[in-house]
Amino acid sequence: MPIQNGDGTKFVNSLGLKGLMELHLSQEVQIKSYTVEPASHGNGHMTRSELNRVYINFSTATTKQDVFKVIAKVKPLKGTLIEEFNNSDAFEKETLMYTKVIPILKEHLQKYGVKLNFAPQLIHAIKSPTEVLFLEDLSNEGFSTESPSMGLNLEQSKFALEKLAFFHAASACLIEKSPEMLAKFDKGTFHQDYQSKLHYFTEAFRYVVEHGKELGIDNATLVKLKQLPSVLTKKAIETYTDEK
Repeated sequence: MPIQNGDGTKFVNSLGLKGLMELHLSQEVQIKSYTVEPASHGNGHMTRSELNRVYINFSTATTKQDVFKVIAKVKPLKGTLIEEFNNSDAFEKETLMYTKVIPILKEHLQKYGVKLNFAPQLIHAIKSPTEVLFLEDLSNEGFSTESPSMGLNLEQSKFALEKLAFFHAASACLIEKSPEMLAKFDKGTFHQDYQSKLHYFTEAFRYVVEHGKELGIDNATLVKLKQLPSVLTKKAIETYTDEK
């Protein structure tokens, strides 16, 4: 029996998992059992959806018993995020990102000898009775979610920045060579529509300024940093709009 954690787990069942595994393995599968547990702190606070890790105990004609882990990301079923998701087609865009864009980004990097896994593989997506993305579980490769109140330590920050750097580089290459692939993703972080949600940028700068000496930042740099928070978001939005 599954462990029930949230509304989204009711869309995870033996029949659906059987179909999922048969698509993934290209052979007939028998589901022995499965369990579901939260895959992130707050179960949706950061991922803006219900995120669960599913452990599937299964067998095939060639495998007596094995366990497969998958992440089930369920579209919000209640609360303030429902309207936002409906207006932005967020799940449709995310599915497109996993099925079309990310494979091309990885292909671009591989041409330069870079084999880096910066995003999970989309194993399967369903739209009814609600939208669910079944994603590769990358926890064994060092990926994890952390509580916003705790933040990241130095190693976690370096890990995240490395993945983001390669993702950004590959994205820039794709924009230059195949801009049509990114046509649906025309609103970046600093778009005017999102300005009410960018307060964390100024908060981050304030924190750096307040703890500047502890972080080893010299006084001259701190003076410049103190001037940034009040104009940072406004200037970023203006620059983004001008470049568009």
